[in-house]
Amino acid sequence: MSPTANPTGSPSEPPSRNPSSSPSTSPTLKPSQSPTTLKPTASPSSIPSASPTSSPSTPLPTPSPMASYGFLHKVVCGSTNGNCRNTPVLLANVDEGHNVRCCSDNEKTGWVKKAQCDVWGESHIPACNSAKTYAEAEAICAASDARVCTESELLDDCTRGSGCGYDDERHWSSTTAPKCTDDASCDDGLPCTADSCGIDGKCTNEAIGCGKLVACGSTANECVGPAVKGADPGELHEV
Repeated sequence: MSPTANPTGSPSEPPSRNPSSSPSTSPTLKPSQSPTTLKPTASPSSIPSASPTSSPSTPLPTPSPMASYGFLHKVVCGSTNGNCRNTPVLLANVDEGHNVRCCSDNEKTGWVKKAQCDVWGESHIPACNSAKTYAEAEAICAASDARVCTESELLDDCTRGSGCGYDDERHWSSTTAPKCTDDASCDDGLPCTADSCGIDGKCTNEAIGCGKLVACGSTANECVGPAVKGADPGELHEV
């Protein structure tokens, strides 16, 4: 076969009937003007990546800080007329279980508001909450856009009568106290008590009988301090 005497200026449109066995060394005279795929896919492929990343690109959220383990929290009697009024304030580690009452700085429908208080108090949040840790108490109050009450708010009866029968029991307060470090840090100033620091960071002040004991005359009275405590024989007390 001899070559065409007058070759065309451009290749023919139909494909060659006898394609060459190897690619040509010269470029195509009319390359395509646009990519083959006109539109990208609307959704990612359903086949997962063969080599996924070993960790997520977005780090996990930072966990909320734990309650203040370096401190004890004060747990406070629910009412100045409650059965716990003779010893209204005790210290508690944050992992102990105590009742929860919450305070709000903003008015809340159905919550208790006392004339002497600047806060609204409630016990049904939304139900009664007993034997909760301090971290749980914080979360319960925060879920109702409130907070754990302070020691002074509880002592001022700001949550008294708010329900759950908690007036005779102690509740978490946000007020903290440092843990004791040794027996000397537990000294209560009384000559007839043995003062010791426990491994839980709490002080124990036990009457040792070097003098006399004085006791509150009735569980209905508002005695200051413990119902029974040591006393020096030279002190004056009622008979």
